[in-house]
Amino acid sequence: MSGHAIQHPSRRGAGRGFTIIELLVVVAIITILIAILLPALCPAKERARITACGANLRTIGQAQTMYATSNNGDYIACKGRRSAVVFQPKGYNSGQDAHTDDKLVDWIDALKQMNLTQGPKVDCGNMGTGISRMQWRASKALYCPSRDFDPERDSDYGGWEPSARQLVIGYRWLGGIEYWKNPWVTKMPGRSPVNMRSSMASWVMAADTTGRVDGTWGGGRVTAHKDMPSHRQCNGNEWPSGGNQVMVDGSVEWHAFDKEMVYAHSWAGDYTRMYYIAQKDLGGWVPPAAALAPAQAKP
Repeated sequence: MSGHAIQHPSRRGAGRGFTIIELLVVVAIITILIAILLPALCPAKERARITACGANLRTIGQAQTMYATSNNGDYIACKGRRSAVVFQPKGYNSGQDAHTDDKLVDWIDALKQMNLTQGPKVDCGNMGTGISRMQWRASKALYCPSRDFDPERDSDYGGWEPSARQLVIGYRWLGGIEYWKNPWVTKMPGRSPVNMRSSMASWVMAADTTGRVDGTWGGGRVTAHKDMPSHRQCNGNEWPSGGNQVMVDGSVEWHAFDKEMVYAHSWAGDYTRMYYIAQKDLGGWVPPAAALAPAQAKP
């Protein structure tokens, strides 16, 4: 018998790897599949974010109703009763539309009572005489999951901007706004909820940040406007597909941006804060074509 090892033809080439050409073909196929699947995945993910966003707004609406029921019908008011994405601390009064006694109300603590702010408190430093430096942080319910905006990550103060003496949130808060203004009307009675007895069920209580800042989609500072507007279109456009709203009656509605929304109110003196809502009752004001969302859809 020969001492040579027996060769097994079936095992020849068993350790052979892929050639460069084969690897390139595989990579090309994967790239093509990703290009095909990503557009389909985006709408599915966004639908989930829209649902979670609606749940947050429903929580806000319920909190507002609970607070007003225990406080003579008054709703929690945003800063200066005009700046709809921020709140002021007790001891500070900002804006010509603010009530003289607003600085006596601890609006941040009011949010805490409704579980919309939370601990541990953050040290905001010296924000002025009579203003506590230790303040509650905003809860996750005050931020839309469609925006890549995290107050704990994008701010050193848990959502606070101490230099401006304000807590920034990720939704528009229409509570307490008595007057609207825009480029076409300097000042008019607002159709936003201030008190339960004077508010209509169909008025918007809070809404997505469907807006342009400093004249552009995605404009503004990181600590307040990062990744706006909410619910951007999946096709790469910067403008929004639409937005959620919670109404005074507690219902949550989704509205398409380019069909139903109007620019009714801005708190900026130069009107560079352009936010949109879908509300039929505008108090008799007939918005011009330039105020309708389709006219503002693209920069």
